[in-house]
Amino acid sequence: MFRSRLANIFATRLQDEDQIFLADLLEFVNEGLATDQLFGTAEATEACQVMESHDELMFNSGIVYKV
Repeated sequence: MFRSRLANIFATRLQDEDQIFLADLLEFVNEGLATDQLFGTAEATEACQVMESHDELMFNSGIVYKV
């Protein structure tokens, strides 16, 4: 779910941005989700690291970069 929400955000709200702080991105990803579905910082960090290993994004020092 994180991956699909992130892809949608990059395609719409952040289409003109190359990077965003994870803390700011997390607000967008969690927007509209029920309390029991919210992503925490640790979970989002782990998801970004997995996505980075698949060359879907770059993640460094709390900043998420589009590739």
